[in-house]
Amino acid sequence: MKYIIIVACSIFLFSSCNEKTLVRKKIGNDIVEAQFLNDSLIDGKAKYFNNTGILEAYYTFKNGVKNGNAVTFHENGKLKDSMYYSDNLLNGPAYKFDVNGKLLFTIMYYYGLDVGDHLFFKNGVVDEYHFNNFDQKQIVSCKYDSVGSCDSLVFNAYPLITNGLIEKQNPAIKMFIYFPHPPDFEVIYKMGFIKNQQRLQEFTLNSDRLFLDTTFAIPEKDVNHFLTVDYKNKSNDSTVNVYFKKF
Repeated sequence: MKYIIIVACSIFLFSSCNEKTLVRKKIGNDIVEAQFLNDSLIDGKAKYFNNTGILEAYYTFKNGVKNGNAVTFHENGKLKDSMYYSDNLLNGPAYKFDVNGKLLFTIMYYYGLDVGDHLFFKNGVVDEYHFNNFDQKQIVSCKYDSVGSCDSLVFNAYPLITNGLIEKQNPAIKMFIYFPHPPDFEVIYKMGFIKNQQRLQEFTLNSDRLFLDTTFAIPEKDVNHFLTVDYKNKSNDSTVNVYFKKF
């Protein structure tokens, strides 16, 4: 019994020593409650209050750099923005809400760059979608009706496929593909080998990401790679092939 008591006390002392100390400081127009390293760098979750004590936002830091979830609030306490930071750069989806808490739009970021899926909502239902590439051009766009079904789809997301030489003795094909994810659609990307218009083999690409940048070996003589992109509409269960190319 004595041994058990000693262990319990050791655990209590260990947890107490590692408990974070939160400090409130005036930074600019805000009062910040956080753990500070060297009396200046914020580490962990930091809450931001205005002069009247109302919570305005919180950010997550690691050694003074924004890393992790962040949110801001309207004056009435409703959620205003929700986002994620990687090394002080917006990364992943960012959400914007109105004063009543309804979602207005989401924008995708890739390490500080506004690239990827953009969704705009009306009365809680998706109203418009577009996908921005790294050059800030809309390569896919879609408009929706009042129940979230696609009214019109514009596709211009042609993959960048170039024949090149990675090394002189190793000829290879370079390929870059964006992966838009418009609501009301399942987008299916397939690659494989084709010979004399006959598909010898095919496989589905994992499109659960922003893009694919890859190289692969040139096939044997008289055999080509092919890439096809199909858009399957979930509302009416129809499928449209929007892209096919052999190379």
